[in-house]
Amino acid sequence: MKKLALAVLLASTALSASAEEGKDFFARLNAGYAIGQKVKFNGGSKISLGNSPVIGIEGGAMVHEYVTVGLSLDYFTGFEFKAINAFQAAAPENLKVSGSNPKIKVLNPMLNLYITPADLNGFKPYLLIGAGMSFAKADSYNYTFTNTSTNVTGTLKSGASDTVNKFAYKLGAGFKYSVNEDFDVNLHYSYTNLGKIFDENLTDKALTANVIMAGFSYKF
Repeated sequence: MKKLALAVLLASTALSASAEEGKDFFARLNAGYAIGQKVKFNGGSKISLGNSPVIGIEGGAMVHEYVTVGLSLDYFTGFEFKAINAFQAAAPENLKVSGSNPKIKVLNPMLNLYITPADLNGFKPYLLIGAGMSFAKADSYNYTFTNTSTNVTGTLKSGASDTVNKFAYKLGAGFKYSVNEDFDVNLHYSYTNLGKIFDENLTDKALTANVIMAGFSYKF
């Protein structure tokens, strides 16, 4: 009888440990907003990238008490390369600039490392380091320059770009909060560099953004 009781105790302990280990994995839905930083146009003017909503998914596991690894896939739904205003500001008074700005969409898979040094009553602050690739595609653009004194026009245009693949990385910080043993909520900021993705006629600078993301995780 004692042996049976001991066996039951050992089995329950093993199952409990297994359940705790099982909670080391997570699946997360992410959503947020990216504020594009200005880039320098080849002519010297700084041009706004506008902003873009971001949606994403992530899965991963805790590999150490203080370290979690995740694989994320984020989609930036559309930055806008706002060149018209910069062109017009740099042009002489008799030169009118018109046309359409290209929208830029980015698919961004990354391997992420979360370092969590403390648990503050369920709140877990962390540092974030991520590296991966950006797969970016820009819409067509067509700028027309008209000399209002002579009515002479010139154009700068391009069709939609092929997908451009570049190295990408992010650095950030945030926190997660355990709602219960099954669910976490997550909020973080990151500086994200999506690589040099523009047409060389415009600029060869990297697309960078300040990104705020919120997430909802299921642990298993």
